[in-house]
Amino acid sequence: MKRVLIVIDHYETDMFTFQNKQLQRNFSHSVIGRILRDKIINHPRTGINTKNCILDIKFLYTKEVPHKNKRTNTYRKPPAKVLHQSAKNMVSYIESSKPDLVISYGSWFADELVKLYKVDKSKMELLPLDLNGFRTYLFFGPNLKQISMMGSYERDKLMIGNHMINRFIEGGIENTKPKFGKYKLITSYNEVKHIFNDVLPNYPIIALDFETNTLETYRKGAKAIMVSMSWKEHQGISIPLSHRLSPNLWTKEEFNSIIEMIKHLMMSEQPKVLHNCMYDIHMMMDIYGLEYATNCRDTMLMYYETVDERQGAPRGLKHLAYQYTDMGGYEDERDKAFEDYLKQDYQHWYDTEMAKYEAGEIKKKPLKSHYVAPTNPVDGAKIDFEWLPMETIYKYASADTDVTLQLYHIFDKKVQTRPKWPNLCYDFFPKMCDVLAYMQHTGFQIDRDKLEHYRQHFTKDIKDITDKMRDSVPEIAELEKNRLTKIRKREAIKAIKPKDRTPEQKKLFKDYGKLVGKDNNGNPKYRFNPGSSKDIGYVLFELMGYELPAEKDYLKPKAVQQRKLSNPETLTWEDYKTDRQTVLPYIAKTYHDDFAKLLLRYSTDKKMLSATIDGYSKLMDNSGKVHPHFLLHGTVTGRLASRNPKLALGL
Repeated sequence: MKRVLIVIDHYETDMFTFQNKQLQRNFSHSVIGRILRDKIINHPRTGINTKNCILDIKFLYTKEVPHKNKRTNTYRKPPAKVLHQSAKNMVSYIESSKPDLVISYGSWFADELVKLYKVDKSKMELLPLDLNGFRTYLFFGPNLKQISMMGSYERDKLMIGNHMINRFIEGGIENTKPKFGKYKLITSYNEVKHIFNDVLPNYPIIALDFETNTLETYRKGAKAIMVSMSWKEHQGISIPLSHRLSPNLWTKEEFNSIIEMIKHLMMSEQPKVLHNCMYDIHMMMDIYGLEYATNCRDTMLMYYETVDERQGAPRGLKHLAYQYTDMGGYEDERDKAFEDYLKQDYQHWYDTEMAKYEAGEIKKKPLKSHYVAPTNPVDGAKIDFEWLPMETIYKYASADTDVTLQLYHIFDKKVQTRPKWPNLCYDFFPKMCDVLAYMQHTGFQIDRDKLEHYRQHFTKDIKDITDKMRDSVPEIAELEKNRLTKIRKREAIKAIKPKDRTPEQKKLFKDYGKLVGKDNNGNPKYRFNPGSSKDIGYVLFELMGYELPAEKDYLKPKAVQQRKLSNPETLTWEDYKTDRQTVLPYIAKTYHDDFAKLLLRYSTDKKMLSATIDGYSKLMDNSGKVHPHFLLHGTVTGRLASRNPKLALGL
């Protein structure tokens, strides 16, 4: 039975209660205690399996509850020496208790371990740590308070971490490594024909996946690098298609024949399973002229329907691999290959530039900041599969289909538990994916002339509104006058030599420097900016004296976090929101303020210009078409959604 030690940085005030007129520690009912209990230990799907381990919970800093900053609502770190000694004491405890696994939830202990043992806390893996003749493993979990907010990074790290911990508890460190199956790179045309003609028809379900050189497959130069298939678990094959490192693998006739075999498979009635199948379908339509797809089932949609419909829930293949299979982390080798490629590229650049510098060809010594990392030539992305040889890609690509097939068998059992789910997952969704993929492929035409007309209209309207604000609101003139005064003061300080300036003058010179020059739109920085929430708030609440209800909807999250609702007299103009959903309509209605109405018009026009007109312009292909990305799993209700661009869909 494994021993697991959880280390939490410090006590918090809500961990203590008065019972019988005595102060008692009540960790389990504190915020962190409940998170640890509900999200980490007792979660029904991803919780730590405490039945097979001895769980120990300790605090790093136990002297007292650290001082709390009332302004930021955060706990201050003790002095560095004290914290360092606390970390040493905790290491001594680890040496004496000899846990198999140490989990640090929080940054204090993690940072101290980095200083003591030079470990890499950024990696989401179990890190070995050798102490006085025995080895333990470290896992740096997410901040427990951040888990309560459940951002995407924290959610992912929590889920992946918990599953690695459970696998470690069940079978040790070897059990945390992905269990690869038997994978093969197919480079013989006769073997390709044998697979499509003689092997695939004999299996009830085929897992399919493509690796491409871009996610934006409508772009010029887009191509599929490899197709992978799996027809039984722990097995997979990959067929290379197009790769610049192996341009002569197939003859033209062989390549066209392979593409036709793939298209025939996708259009056949034989069941196929893919993860996020809409991408693969419209990719084949974009690049190779696929007409339609039949009976393509989707493990992402199966998970969405049968397990978790929450918006933003992690549904990527790597997350589900951790959650449901013994292959979690199978993509690590691929990721390391990308890292190694970039390191080699940087080293090659540095050596070349250094040689030029030493030869006197360039005057400046090369610095890392001068280095420009390579990008994907098709779409400008930071990753390009053609950087890696096929021998590196195929193992990861084959594992993709292996995991997909395993997930299909797991989710299929869930699908069969409801009478309507089989029809939804195996008939409706495949047909819908085919239709939506075709719509993505086809796109919709944008009238460039009309778009330019609206661009000019909204640009002029924004300028007119800004001018009207400046002419009709005396407080704006006051703001700009004060800023010009500050600029003149800065000019007077500028005449003083830097070494002769007082500390106050140095500070003012720096602060007032923010008002000098022009912004990205070419306007003087001292001018009132109707797009700046800070400028709007200062004019509305400080200069014009408007007040808002002391309610959560009208306050910035930071002010709510600092618990200013209970002390409204501490509120300042900086604590109020300036959003167009609640604040500006309230001021316009309550105070009958024309300035607020102008701000609402400005905000609407600005959003139309930046999000719609400029957004559509960036997304258009060479023919003037926009290809939206439809999402069947984008909402809790099952309503169809889209991104790039976001459309109002009534389907």
